[in-house]
Amino acid sequence: MQIVRLIIKEILHRKVNFCLGALAVIIAVALFVVFAATGQASNRETAQLMRRIGYNLRIIPKNTAMNKFLVTGFSELTMPQDYLEILASQNDSNFDHMVATLRKKIFWRGLDVVLIGLAPEVCLGQQKPSAGNEIEQGTIEAGYELARKVGLKKGDTIEIRGKTFTVAGCLPLTGSAEDVHIR
Repeated sequence: MQIVRLIIKEILHRKVNFCLGALAVIIAVALFVVFAATGQASNRETAQLMRRIGYNLRIIPKNTAMNKFLVTGFSELTMPQDYLEILASQNDSNFDHMVATLRKKIFWRGLDVVLIGLAPEVCLGQQKPSAGNEIEQGTIEAGYELARKVGLKKGDTIEIRGKTFTVAGCLPLTGSAEDVHIR
């Protein structure tokens, strides 16, 4: 009991030093707890984002001229859509979501544009469709530059290669590509 009494007397005698020392210990522990919690929350959030976004893998036709592919960003050659079902049927695959795309450069209304066709997303197992942008059948989303140059607005009706499409929306400025997404 004598030791506890001495400690209390020392604390009362050196109040300022004790308060500053206790404050330093409290701040050090609080910072450790905050940094540990922030690090765990960051790791958890990153894992959730990566699950939603995933890793992208592009499969291109075997005979693609890679120098042209790297310059244009797409291959003029195509593959059958059946390949997507074949990949989806593989039991040992680690794919969650697959989307077949078809890109074609055309000349339309005096401009070189890239049409990007999207097949419906294939989800494997119990996975839910991604939160990606869904494009309804018979509609397009126009790229920013194309919409600006041609004057496209949501709800407009346009014709591309003999087929009529409704403009579902115009993409915001995110780059310099003049493309149209169709389904």
